Amino acid sequence: MIAKALQQKLAQVIQQQQVLMNDLSTLLTEELSAISGNNIDALEQITPAKNELVNKLQPLSEQFQALLKQAGQQPDKQGIRQVLLNCAPEVSSQWQALLTVTARCHRQNLINGRTIEISYAVKQRSLELLLGINEQPELYNPDGKASSRKGAGPLAKA
Repeated sequence: MIAKALQQKLAQVIQQQQVLMNDLSTLLTEELSAISGNNIDALEQITPAKNELVNKLQPLSEQFQALLKQAGQQPDKQGIRQVLLNCAPEVSSQWQALLTVTARCHRQNLINGRTIEISYAVKQRSLELLLGINEQPELYNPDGKASSRKGAGPLAKA
């Protein structure tokens, strides 16, 4: 069994990480709303707030790794597993909650990134149509790639 003082330190660091990750999850949800609504002002506020949270998480991660080493384990999955097996069940529960919110942040970040890509592609295609750059895939070449033909002139002229 790991010493009670070390368990308390681990629990404290995990709890702090969980609070920050919950805040990050909230920001990522707000970010998606801002991206979807083309709200640049909101995005300009969210980005530094996300960076601040990430900067606060880094020293906590380093502290957690140091505590694992203090417990005689490497800071990897196996080391974490061994430490948690030798801690009170509450510490393991906290760790699972942290993993859950971390996975939620990861998924939301992927969604946000994909939403940005799609939004960019739609805007790029709209601009191309307005400028008369109308590439339409028509046939496949011998390499299996679509060839394209250029469209007519621009839809709008100044």
